[in-house]
Amino acid sequence: EAICEAIRLRRILEGLGIPQDKPTTLYVDNEGVLKLFRNRVFHERKNHIE
Repeated sequence: EAICEAIRLRRILEGLGIPQDKPTTLYVDNEGVLKLFRNRVFHERKNHIE
């Protein structure tokens, strides 16, 4: 979702005449991933994306 929002905002800015020459930096919170690895039991709802 964050990527889609970033693309949408970049398009809005471009439409307003504000050039987007540099890539957009996204910051993420990996606390959920760290908790999964610390607690190595099977989690039904976890997904792995490659």
